[in-house]
Amino acid sequence: MSEENKNIARRVMEEVWNYQKLSVVDELFSPDYEMHDPATPLRVRGTGGFKQFHELYSSAFPDQHFTIDDLITDRDRVVIRWTVKGTHKGELLGIAPTGKSVSVTGTTISRIAGGKIVEDWVHWDPLGLLRQIGAVARNLAGGRIGKRSGTSAVRERTKSVAMGHDAVPEFLGCVVARRLLRCCEPSAKSALPMRETSISA
Repeated sequence: MSEENKNIARRVMEEVWNYQKLSVVDELFSPDYEMHDPATPLRVRGTGGFKQFHELYSSAFPDQHFTIDDLITDRDRVVIRWTVKGTHKGELLGIAPTGKSVSVTGTTISRIAGGKIVEDWVHWDPLGLLRQIGAVARNLAGGRIGKRSGTSAVRERTKSVAMGHDAVPEFLGCVVARRLLRCCEPSAKSALPMRETSISA
């Protein structure tokens, strides 16, 4: 069973992400699939939701390529530590193409049941991605905070990010989620609680 689960997780990386074969998504993912990503507080649900999420990033980085750095199984779980590289050639969450190359690392934990992925827990480096395409100033990731950071409230939030405070996922999540709302659910109101907004089939 562990080898079967490994093969399923490997196919997602190689066929779905690297070769962008969305035709196999329904084969590899459960109709009740759900993604948990603290950097993107939208709930991605179902195979339709996954395809929308995939399109969001594959259109921005059409040459993206995932490398599996580690692949570990334990009962119904598969853990993949990965690195993805690509070129920002398309719009990303309202950010115009920059032509810049990026390299981002992350980890995905998949729960597999009945030969299909039912849940994913994804942890990656969204701040690193935004920095590499020039969408976030370097002082948000560390370093000196200048006097021109904006209002005192913005400065305080920026300091929290710079110090590696727990506010980092929330700060980035709000930025990413609100852009996702505009891209994937244009009719949704930005005032909706982030954790209650879904991308689904």
